[in-house]
Amino acid sequence: MSWQAISLNGIELIKAFETCKLQACLDTRGRWSIGYGHHGPDVTEETVIDEQLADELLEDDLLEAEQAVNELVHVMLTQEQFDALVSFTLDVGVENLKESALLKRLNQCDEKGVLIEFLRWVYCNDSVVSDLVARRKAERDLFASCRMLCTPKDIGTHELSEGVKISHYFAASNTASMVGIGIKF
Repeated sequence: MSWQAISLNGIELIKAFETCKLQACLDTRGRWSIGYGHHGPDVTEETVIDEQLADELLEDDLLEAEQAVNELVHVMLTQEQFDALVSFTLDVGVENLKESALLKRLNQCDEKGVLIEFLRWVYCNDSVVSDLVARRKAERDLFASCRMLCTPKDIGTHELSEGVKISHYFAASNTASMVGIGIKF
């Protein structure tokens, strides 16, 4: 399976909404955050970093978001769609992506539903946050800049015997099929 990585344009989108902070501060969710929105047990009120470490932390956080999108999305994505989803995942978290209606609609090739779902992720403590509205609109618009391919993602090829190979795909309906020897299920 080929894995996608976020593009420079995707990173620029994230940096447009995640101002680099070299001293830890509380984010809108009440968590200590540093760099480009990095948070976790390694960030405390006293944490101070430089720009190089901020970039390294972002790179580490992006790897986690990229991995989640690559593993959880079962349809092919354009680079723009992948970038939008990685930005979204970086902001809302992998667990929220896993449980989201956005992911379900995406894997069902419900493009209109996906675009609607982006704009449902604009709340913090039951209040609409204008910065989240702007970010979700930017992610939605980037995702919508290309039509969904709705092509199942090839998740691997295995050789049964000399010259006989099968490919496994995730289909948009979350059913599997094996192509190459005429078996589908």
